[in-house]
This record gives sequence, structure tokens and C-alpha cells, in this order.
Amino acid sequence: MVLDQSMIARAARPRVPTITEVTESMPAPTPPPLPPRSDYRPAPPPSIGMPSTIPSPTPVSASSPSAPATPGRRGHTVYMPMTPGVAGNPQAAPVAPGRRVLAVLVSYSWKPEGQVYPIREGRNLIGRGEECDVRVPEDPALSTTNSHITFRQSFTVGDLVSMSGTDVDGVPIEEQFRPLKNLAKIRAGSTNFLFVIVDPALLGI
Repeated sequence: MVLDQSMIARAARPRVPTITEVTESMPAPTPPPLPPRSDYRPAPPPSIGMPSTIPSPTPVSASSPSAPATPGRRGHTVYMPMTPGVAGNPQAAPVAPGRRVLAVLVSYSWKPEGQVYPIREGRNLIGRGEECDVRVPEDPALSTTNSHITFRQSFTVGDLVSMSGTDVDGVPIEEQFRPLKNLAKIRAGSTNFLFVIVDPALLGI
């Protein structure tokens, strides 16, 4: 067999594999494994200036008794028991501690067995109001604060611009502070009183 020069040159040239042969000889790349699936969802971040959670109000049953709230908590009702002898308590007129009983008013206008009212140091209000020291709610002619008896070194009586006025021994009072003597008769509204001093020091006993 005779080989020409072209065949010799083709045989000496290095063989280059085709693209198809390279593709078939290389293994296909393996994709990375997927992470395991989880149902966990992170909570969104809280808004700035707002609490992350808002507590829901606790329902209160209408039939369940209400317990007294802790003092000092805003938005809660604080139960304050009423004490006799303090302001705002309708059961008793306000009485300052340490006020000595110096005299009494005795009346038979509304009860046949009589009613006795203490007169203390300082000012004593007479009327139908709950703030009065001498309170006569039975008298419709008596003003809420009708008159006063005051002791500062001596006893005085005065009318507080009442509708029915105040008399001492049958004489209407025109001034605010009239001297008041022992066993004086006082009319306030439709109620008649007898003023009696009971302090031995004031009676000279």
C-alpha cells in the first residue's frame, strides 16, 4: 500500500475530541442537598415604642364578688371604709379630736322624752345638714346650716342668714356673735332649745 503525503500528514496531526465526546465523558454536576423543611416562622420584630405583647383584659363575672383593689394602682377603684366622725360620713357629724364638751342643748320639740346635743369647744353648727354638730332633720323650717354656738374664752351665738331666723330669750339675733349665758332659751327654725353649761370650771364649781 502506498501512502501519499496527505495521509501521512493527517496521521501525524494530534486528534482533538469533539464537543459531543467531551460532554458524554464528563459526569453531570450533582446539585447541593436541600436543607430540612421546618414549620418554624420567626415572629416579626416589635414596633418601636410599643410593647411586644398586649395583655388581654381578664373578664369579670357579674356574680363574683369584687375584691378590693391594691392601693396606688391607676385605673382601679380603691375601697375606703367610712369611719364615724370624719368628713363625708353621713352617719356622724365631723368632730375634731380633743374638743371638750362644755355645754349641752336640750330640746323637747320633736321627742317627748327629750333630745340632748353636746356643745364643744370651737364652733358648733345647728341645722338639718349632715355637717352640723347639732343636727335636727325632723325640723322642716330649719336651714341646712341655720345657726352656730361658738366658744372662744366665752360662749356666743349667731344666725347664719337662715330663712326662719334665730331667737335668744325671745329676741331675734341681728349680729353674728351675741354673748350667750347659761340657761338661755334658743329658738332655731321650729325647734326650741335650753342651753345648759356643764363644765364645772366655767360654772366656778
